[in-house]
Amino acid sequence: MASGPRAERAVRRRRRPFEELLGHQLDLFVKDNSGLIDQAECARRDYTDAGRGEAEECYAEYLEVVEEATDALTRLREAYALTLDEGVGGNYRAAFNNAARRRFPTFGLELDDYLGFHD
Repeated sequence: MASGPRAERAVRRRRRPFEELLGHQLDLFVKDNSGLIDQAECARRDYTDAGRGEAEECYAEYLEVVEEATDALTRLREAYALTLDEGVGGNYRAAFNNAARRRFPTFGLELDDYLGFHD
């Protein structure tokens, strides 16, 4: 049986067949949505720093930005998933959701149930 770096990469690829693709896709999400990511961080800070009278409004604004980012992730996921066979597409969606949750915990929380787009 083969060993060494090449064999280890082959084993990792079998365990996580979409890992490299997902890395590229999530990098693209950052590149294309950097303003939205920054906006979400600012909205979160505004909510955290808000006084009682402003907290509800700030939180609503934060949730709107999070929903917009979740929509963008969903569109990215579905654009590729729809090109795959049904079984493979389901595996890809699960892998995408897990990778997105690890990289963007705030935006990835709702992805399992999130199939609707809000354009």
